[in-house]
Amino acid sequence: KEIDPDLDKYPTFNDTKIYRTIEKLKNKEEVKIVGLGDSVLEGCSSSKKFNHEPYMDTFIEMVRDNLSSLYETTVNLKNLSVGGMKADWGCQVEQINKIVAEQPDLLFLHFGINDLGSQRAAIAYADDMESIILDIQTQLPNCDIILLSPVAPNSVLYDYDKMQEYVDYLKGFEETYDHVQLIDVFKLSLEMTKNKKYLDMSGNGINHVNDFASRVYLQA
Repeated sequence: KEIDPDLDKYPTFNDTKIYRTIEKLKNKEEVKIVGLGDSVLEGCSSSKKFNHEPYMDTFIEMVRDNLSSLYETTVNLKNLSVGGMKADWGCQVEQINKIVAEQPDLLFLHFGINDLGSQRAAIAYADDMESIILDIQTQLPNCDIILLSPVAPNSVLYDYDKMQEYVDYLKGFEETYDHVQLIDVFKLSLEMTKNKKYLDMSGNGINHVNDFASRVYLQA
């Protein structure tokens, strides 16, 4: 059926937090992106990752390629994401040092699915995420940060109310810290599942995005 979507529920362009990166792109300067997160940011259910047709890149690779094409400049990417990881892994000194070594202009952070699956308290997740933000802003003061809330996982297996608690903390970080922006994919995916089957958006039926949902991340 034909759907008239409520566009207020969808992310819109906002450069008030990551304007430094946007300015570099507009000036056709070289930009470096680093990703740190779990299997979703790693791209574990993209068709290319699984080596089958249509061999579509992960969404963060598509972010790199689309920004490079749109702004006609060089955009480099280093994805440090590892499947199965939680925010308490991401805030470890080893991961922070790897980010710092890359000297990114823009850092994508994507944690929460495995924290939620492990039934971690929202405050514990938030403390780890804030630790990453503070470490990066201290050691890389010119690095912009994008927080990605995870796409809604399978509601049979995951507690959406607790996930919303996670996202509320991320919203608070966006409000508190300069150069930190939230892209709320969780809210977006909840809106989409009102009219779309979850399995049409998932690569594994549990918590991974398929090629369609990867494009949703890219668009967001």
